[in-house]
Amino acid sequence: MEQTVLQRIAESMRSRHRDLVTWLGGTTPGARAIRLGPHAEAKAVAQAAELEAAIEKASAGTLGECVVCHEMGEQHLLEMDYSATKCLTHLT
Repeated sequence: MEQTVLQRIAESMRSRHRDLVTWLGGTTPGARAIRLGPHAEAKAVAQAAELEAAIEKASAGTLGECVVCHEMGEQHLLEMDYSATKCLTHLT
């Protein structure tokens, strides 16, 4: 996969992670509950952790690697969903 594409995806994830963590840390529990609904704060924290793990994979150059065949997945899939873990061949 082109390094510039991976860098662009990684920067986007860093920005999303930074924004989410800032919002979670700077919003009162009551305001978070209103905006997120019941049990959603745990999902937001899990999303931040998922973003962090994906950023680490991007730094290591393994973001988008298929968990089945270990080849790099299709770039357009990763651009749509940074959490894609399978190539098109193994997606179904």
